[in-house]
Amino acid sequence: MKIGTETEILEFKKTTAELKEGVISMSAILNKHGGGEIYFGIHNNGTVLGQQIGDATLRDISQAVSSGLEPKIFPTIKVVYLDNKPCIHIAFTGDDAPYFAYGRTYIRVAALIKIAEKYIIKNIRWRVVFDGSLQRNEIPEIPMDAVREVIINSFCHRDYKSSQNNEVTIHSNRIEIYNPGTFPDGLTPNDFIGGTARSIKRNPLLAQLMYYVKDIESFGTGLKRITDACNAAGVKVEFKMLKLGFSVIFYRPEISISDGKIDDKQTNQDTGQDTTTDTTTESNNLMNKILSFCMEPQSRIEIQLFIGLKNKNHFLKKYLNPLIESGKLRMTIPDKPNSKNQKYIRSENKA
Repeated sequence: MKIGTETEILEFKKTTAELKEGVISMSAILNKHGGGEIYFGIHNNGTVLGQQIGDATLRDISQAVSSGLEPKIFPTIKVVYLDNKPCIHIAFTGDDAPYFAYGRTYIRVAALIKIAEKYIIKNIRWRVVFDGSLQRNEIPEIPMDAVREVIINSFCHRDYKSSQNNEVTIHSNRIEIYNPGTFPDGLTPNDFIGGTARSIKRNPLLAQLMYYVKDIESFGTGLKRITDACNAAGVKVEFKMLKLGFSVIFYRPEISISDGKIDDKQTNQDTGQDTTTDTTTESNNLMNKILSFCMEPQSRIEIQLFIGLKNKNHFLKKYLNPLIESGKLRMTIPDKPNSKNQKYIRSENKA
């Protein structure tokens, strides 16, 4: 009997021999979603196997979670019978991220990609173009399609045995994205830009997963798409092969003081509150950003971080609720509006 498939908030473990891995999974799930579920006694393909359960099994699990996870959480741990076989179910929540498992913090690669992308979005300049209406169009100084492609590639092609980390650095004249994964021997970036080289996947399972979830459009074409996007935007991009890794450098356009159309999109000051005197133009602009961001399901916190608003009540009253009431945005769990797993997506998109 199979009971379903794993998701970002639901994992299966065959036995409690994988308890340490389970605690690490809890950390990663908590850091991205704030809660989830883990079953012991189920194969990762959903087949119910059953789990041997002794007098101390539940206590041992509780102690492992308590000693291995910081800050402390208080999960619900119980025995459940599936297909007449005993299994262990753990349900957990927490709102005190980041959570550490055995002294290290864990987060999903997809979440790291989103964090890096948001960091760049909030710290680059945007050119504001008015089209004659009340709304305005904001154009980034560097094409975000190219930025996202580089970030994804940096995780797919990094050397995970290296002690170095992926890095995103923003300078006054350039943005550098580095990954500790050297370029394939005998090849150069131009081989891929020109289409003469076939894709070489350092982490094939991760690359395949990214492809399935549409983060990678096709193998071996990333550098060409980056180059084409930058050429179309008039942005210089450089691919630098290093002894201990690989860097992509976007050169930021110089600012013309007489232009008057550059909006320096910087992160809001950490005051804990937002300006409530939004103009109609600013409100419409933020709503359009929210709709663009919610092409894929996003949580309330993710949306607030994206547009830089810290005041929850102001955000709900001014932006989120009006978008839902107008039918432009919808809940992914409409029958449970206050669910901790609630996310929001554009109405014409499917979750």
